[in-house]
Amino acid sequence: MRPVLCLFVALACLVGSAAADPITDYALFGNTSLNVGAGANVNGQIGSNGSVTTGSNVDSEDFGGGGNSSSGAGSMITGNVIVNGTYTTGSNVDVTGSIDASGFIFLNSGSSVGGIIHGGNGLSTGTNVDLLSNVFVTGNFFLGAGGLASGNVTATGTIGGTGTIAGIATAGAGSVPAPTPFMTVSLPAMSVFTAGGAAVTAGTNVNFGSLAPGSYGAMSLSSGASITLSAGNYFFSSITTGSNVTITLDLTGGPVNIYVTGNAGIGAGTDLVLVGGGAANVYTEVKGQFTTGSNVTWYGTVFTPMGLISVGAGLQLFGSLYAGTTLATGSNLNLRFVVSNTFANFANPTPPQVPEPGLALLCAGAAVLVWRLRRRAA
Repeated sequence: MRPVLCLFVALACLVGSAAADPITDYALFGNTSLNVGAGANVNGQIGSNGSVTTGSNVDSEDFGGGGNSSSGAGSMITGNVIVNGTYTTGSNVDVTGSIDASGFIFLNSGSSVGGIIHGGNGLSTGTNVDLLSNVFVTGNFFLGAGGLASGNVTATGTIGGTGTIAGIATAGAGSVPAPTPFMTVSLPAMSVFTAGGAAVTAGTNVNFGSLAPGSYGAMSLSSGASITLSAGNYFFSSITTGSNVTITLDLTGGPVNIYVTGNAGIGAGTDLVLVGGGAANVYTEVKGQFTTGSNVTWYGTVFTPMGLISVGAGLQLFGSLYAGTTLATGSNLNLRFVVSNTFANFANPTPPQVPEPGLALLCAGAAVLVWRLRRRAA
């Protein structure tokens, strides 16, 4: 009997509480808030430890927020929604997975949800809403005209509305399963670096040529200028570019990592051009803020551990954006999710798993029992 108990204790104490997704699972993440402009297409997960707001016709994968959040009309979420707060949608929003919200849920007319819904403070819909699985609500449930709930609906409060519930409707339930909470995502600490040295400047339509890796002052490239960076680490006090600048990264010898102690401002129409490698070999870390004008093409992960990220309309990004404060994108963002190898190698935000309090007591009690059995056998 004692070996069985020892095995039980070992297994129980190895099981920890649920952990947050690592930051590298996200294509877009703003620590304090995330605002995605209309028409964005993101083939990755988006989230924030604060609120998440998307404009109309935004396509993304899993959606997670630590505060009140919303999806604009016509948006498509291919995955699940987990929100610590209210979750509201515009009209004709499709969520293929489940919704877990600790606050009130409002699904506007023409929307649909493919997975199970757990609402922490009531749920209401507009007209012609389709709920394709079971619904569990703490509070009241209201299904608007033309709506269809294909599964069972269980609410601690009332069930109302003229929509159709195909399954079993249970009002006044004593309790329902609680929504899965959004777990706070940890951002890694910033890299330790400094910058200083000669300034790097190029006038209008000037080709600077190649710049060797190293430490520099401010890099300022006027409109139409061009420059080439090769494999290695670059340190700048700031980066400022005019419009239609071309920055070529020669990756044939390895990755290019760009570190900025101040702000980085990228002008409209600027192109980052890769030679001999892909987006996973490009990394930009900015201690200040990272901003772009419209119609910029960029590659790799951009990380601002203390600052905001604000990118203009029409950004073409093959990479990922992680902001230590707010992250905001203009309209018509096109993002193909890639995480830079440099960032992935030092980003380790998942905390050690600690047993839940109840589980910890269970472990302790079982351990005491084993100890007593051993004493009796001695």
